[in-house]
Amino acid sequence: MTDEINASETAQQDADTLGRRLSRLAHSLNRPSRLTLLSYALCAPLLLLLGVFFLLPLLYVLHTGLSNPVVGSAWPEFIQALRDDHDEVPGEPVFRALVREIQREHEDEAYKLSLKPFSQQDPELWRLLQHTAETLPPEHFKSAKAWLFGTDPAWAEPDTWKVIRRVAAPYTTHNLFNALDVTLSPDGNLRLKPAERRGYSLVIRDTLITGFWVMLFALLIGYPLAYRLVTLPKTPARVILNGLLVLLWASVLVKAYAWMAIFDRNGVINEMLLGTGLIDEHLTMRPSRSVLIVAMTYALLPLMILPIYQSMRKVSLDHLRAAVSLGAPPARAVFTAYLPATTPGIAAGCLLVFVLSIGYYTLPALAAGAAQTTISMLLVEFAVTIANDGMAAAMASLVLLIAMVCYGIYVRTFAPIRGLITKRAPRRESVQ
Repeated sequence: MTDEINASETAQQDADTLGRRLSRLAHSLNRPSRLTLLSYALCAPLLLLLGVFFLLPLLYVLHTGLSNPVVGSAWPEFIQALRDDHDEVPGEPVFRALVREIQREHEDEAYKLSLKPFSQQDPELWRLLQHTAETLPPEHFKSAKAWLFGTDPAWAEPDTWKVIRRVAAPYTTHNLFNALDVTLSPDGNLRLKPAERRGYSLVIRDTLITGFWVMLFALLIGYPLAYRLVTLPKTPARVILNGLLVLLWASVLVKAYAWMAIFDRNGVINEMLLGTGLIDEHLTMRPSRSVLIVAMTYALLPLMILPIYQSMRKVSLDHLRAAVSLGAPPARAVFTAYLPATTPGIAAGCLLVFVLSIGYYTLPALAAGAAQTTISMLLVEFAVTIANDGMAAAMASLVLLIAMVCYGIYVRTFAPIRGLITKRAPRRESVQ
């Protein structure tokens, strides 16, 4: 009996000791090791660099596209009174503050600049403010509200004050909606602008169409070239790859000037046509969308070839030979056995070419000129010529949004395929 009690006590002590050891082990595993902290510390400069030179500029662009400081800085008393009043048609303090602001600043440049958002979002309200500034009340009046109601009945309309609150807000979506040729009604519904006033959405549409054609032609040219690179011996393939890298490193300005020289009146194409006798005099090849597509396809072709080439290197040509040996025609063997395995490279190349093509500025400005306006050309016009930072930031935000949407489609569609292709098959045990 005593031996059984001693054995039980020993087992209990062993269990307690094991429990304490397991607890210490779990605590040590949960606690970050010095090596982990050191790895985080080594990554800190990289994270700081990304934050300062990548995230902060993007956040600043988004903030500039949404901020609306003009009205608030020009009419501080009126804006504060309007924020404190929550009625559909505000009370006497708001009207009195508005009249005082107009009396004090209607001749200042800041006041005229503050009317610009009203003219952009609601021309009728802008004309109402202009008319009110021209018919200023006397210095001493009993009720500013009554005087404004007598000046124009529109001051008594709730819709008028809905628009004023929206325009005077510190942040607004007007620039983004304006870039899409969309307006916001007083009741909060989105409406397309009249057809004669639409311009920005047409530029966005033409830019996306041009980017699609550039991507398609780069794919049709780049895929066979990448396949040929894979089948070549190492030395010729290395020489061609170095040539592609040199083309990729060359300045965009140099590429644009090269195509201008090719399509010039005394350029290579004109001289070849004259030499063959197909034409009797030099042709004048004006900048157009066709010239732009050719030039951008040439400039972005390496970015299509390199991802496809890298993807093809991971696929054995034995799959293609096996399909042909089983009776499949060569074309069917390519489309069923080889092409699906290179889909990740195709997707990566298409993503790179399309996103870069819609953001190019130098090539469209030189190759297309006035024949086609792109998003980047509009952005530069707003930022440099018109000095409208809000619209420039809105255009930049749209380009960023399009790139993020394209990347999201790429991740959701092709990431599972990439994982399926690169997943290693389980090893088979050798049969003795």
